[in-house]
Amino acid sequence: MNRDERQIFVGEFPRNSASTIKAHLVPWKRAVYCDVRIFEKRPDGDEHPDVRGIRFDVELIPQFIRLLEQVQEAAPEQQLKLAALGGGNNGGDPDAAMQEKVLAETYAGGKVFGRRHRW
Repeated sequence: MNRDERQIFVGEFPRNSASTIKAHLVPWKRAVYCDVRIFEKRPDGDEHPDVRGIRFDVELIPQFIRLLEQVQEAAPEQQLKLAALGGGNNGGDPDAAMQEKVLAETYAGGKVFGRRHRW
């Protein structure tokens, strides 16, 4: 039995017309992991997992849910900040320095960790 056959499908929702976000439970070495990943639709009609996703121990699910709730609460505030800079859903595009400043103030108390990411 290969690794894909041991995964237990939990659910999915459409991300856009070309991809879906799917959740699986994955048993591995006496532990069970939650895997949430983007699946891209290919020209042949099949869906294939993308490298973009997250996998973590199921014991962390309550903490992950709390984190997502915090993100949900912060999202409208951040949209307003980006809109004030001319970006967000209002059609403008803030320059990269201003957008990075907003993100830096939002995440990690003014410090951006790791390398630059595209948002």
